[in-house]
Amino acid sequence: GLQALDRYTVAIRLTAPYPQFLYVLSMHYGSVVPQEAVDFYKTDFVNHPVGTAAYRLKRWLRNYRIEYERNPAWDKHARSDPRPTIDRLVDYIVNDGTTQWLMFCSGQLDKIGLSADQCETMLMPNSALPPALEEQGIQLHQTPRLDSYYIGFNLEDPVVGSNKALRQALSCAFNHETWARFFHHQVQPMYGPVPLPLKAGRKEKGPYGFDLTKAKRLLAEAGYPGGVDPQTGRRLVLTLDSSGADNTQARQSNELLCSFMAELGISLKINYSNRPTFFERVRRGDVQLFRLSWIADYSDEHNFLQLFYGPNAHGSNRANYQNSTYDKLFESFMLLEPSSERAVLARQMVDILIEECPWIFMHQPVDTVLTNRRVKNYVPHAFPGGMTKYVELEND
Repeated sequence: GLQALDRYTVAIRLTAPYPQFLYVLSMHYGSVVPQEAVDFYKTDFVNHPVGTAAYRLKRWLRNYRIEYERNPAWDKHARSDPRPTIDRLVDYIVNDGTTQWLMFCSGQLDKIGLSADQCETMLMPNSALPPALEEQGIQLHQTPRLDSYYIGFNLEDPVVGSNKALRQALSCAFNHETWARFFHHQVQPMYGPVPLPLKAGRKEKGPYGFDLTKAKRLLAEAGYPGGVDPQTGRRLVLTLDSSGADNTQARQSNELLCSFMAELGISLKINYSNRPTFFERVRRGDVQLFRLSWIADYSDEHNFLQLFYGPNAHGSNRANYQNSTYDKLFESFMLLEPSSERAVLARQMVDILIEECPWIFMHQPVDTVLTNRRVKNYVPHAFPGGMTKYVELEND
């Protein structure tokens, strides 16, 4: 339960050890809000946020701009955090990339994020900043996001679920370099279930990274030499469920996946559905393969390794993966504070998942941000909430 010990202290008693609880409290829905403000605004509280951060909302023009001002209470009560040097912040809502770029070039925006298409046209082939932009003092910031993009196998499916060699073969057929080129190198390969820079993330290709020769050998071991289904005498046909039928990039990238499998002699069919239907099909286990991603809630391996815990099947464990050895390791791991013992358990679980291939590990996205010359002390962060108070602006 919860108990207010005094005006500024809340005690929370848990029913079991949960080291990740501090991460959960740091998420937006863990914020403490004033009861009197909620009582006053009622359902309209969402339009009148009241908080204790370094900045407070001054003006909100829907679909146009959000303006913040320095919170005078911060200077009075903040003890260890620095005093913000910027008096006013303005976020513009700009959906058109060209308009956003023109606003940045004219000095109306100090910071912009680039899409993959913009990166292709505005950056050098090696994703570096062109000399002309460097001369203007523009700074390039690139950092991988704590997201994992994958193709999941439904381990309850009679074809792929019981055939580890088949899953390994399909994993070996996924060409990370071609995939990165398709996304203009705004993604980096995933070689395991945990993204970098978390300690259990893998930097190097593992035993089931791209290797067509090995893929064909494993496919034969799986009982489908040359991609032929012995029961029909024809090419093995697998079905990948996906949402995003109206998304050009999703359709084109799915066609690229089909071409990867065609190299093995396998026919991959795409089954499109709207997002609610798609997620319901995945939850029920009415899929064979499915394409999804997981966005980190907090910066800890636990957030990704829980996705393979047996009791989470038909929930966050969308692959419905079951492995008693893995489950025992996870149950020990989840009770530990950060330590060398915990790190060893995380690596052991990652090794199991790389061998078992419940997912084809595809990529994690790379965020690309440009800042102009007057922006100082900007550091990209996977969880940027509250980071603006550290940024400084140099007078022109």
